[in-house]
Amino acid sequence: MHLLKMEFTRLFKQKSTYIIGGVLAILLIFSLVMSFFMMRAFEKFLEDMPETDVTQSEVLEEDDENSDSGVYIEGDVNIMEDMLGANENPGESQFLNKFQSMNVALYLAIFASIFFAAPYRHGFAKNFLDIKKNRKVYPFLQFLVGAFYLLILMILTCLVYTLTSLILNYEPFLIKNFNLLWAPLGVQFVGHLALMSLILALVSLTQSMGAGLLFGIIYPQMLGPVFYNLMGWALIKVFKLKEDFQLIAYTSLGAIKLTGIGSDTKQIVTSLVVSVLVMIISLVVSSLALQIRDIK
Repeated sequence: MHLLKMEFTRLFKQKSTYIIGGVLAILLIFSLVMSFFMMRAFEKFLEDMPETDVTQSEVLEEDDENSDSGVYIEGDVNIMEDMLGANENPGESQFLNKFQSMNVALYLAIFASIFFAAPYRHGFAKNFLDIKKNRKVYPFLQFLVGAFYLLILMILTCLVYTLTSLILNYEPFLIKNFNLLWAPLGVQFVGHLALMSLILALVSLTQSMGAGLLFGIIYPQMLGPVFYNLMGWALIKVFKLKEDFQLIAYTSLGAIKLTGIGSDTKQIVTSLVVSVLVMIISLVVSSLALQIRDIK
């Protein structure tokens, strides 16, 4: 209990705790405002377009010409139509996109790298990790405090998004059915926990904040998706799998990037099982790493 209390005290005294949450809130507001002006401009563009009678054959011919020239107008318009509310739950989808696009994951990775590495960077870890029992449980306590902060980030994201969308009073942003969000948000929470546990394992092994930051930024944003896409493509070719097979769907990263409105039960269960396994393995590795390595 003493170690846990110490970690929570460190959480609330650390300046980065508040800076990271504040920056997340400010950038979320900024992104919503920018999206608002962009989508309103697109609406005006559609309203100003002259109405013409076009036959189906002319539309098909025009589509063929656009296809040959490499211009895909229809796809771009469909994306904007989804943003403007053509889908059934635009506000809910827009909100979950803030998690799927790894926005929260980025700030969580920064926090986790700073928070988990601080005891080693400042040299006070040796004061309480000289006891073998403390070394076994310390990563679990760090993870518990990190999970608490993740919950704060998710609640903060929900509040900021909801209040900003109400102030803008723009239909495609408004959340009308919160019941649709509970299951996806639960999976998102577990998926983000799995990512945080990987950072914890890496920091416990290296005792380096830089290693955690590098992994936390590059893996979810770039390296992970590219690697899983290449491996998925290779598996499709070798084992004749379905063309829509996605290897990332069977990873903890897929729990974040793929979970949204309309996710089926199989995807949700797979995401939860894989994420829990990643957490268990990472926490065990973290605990073993502290017992084996010398504390600087």
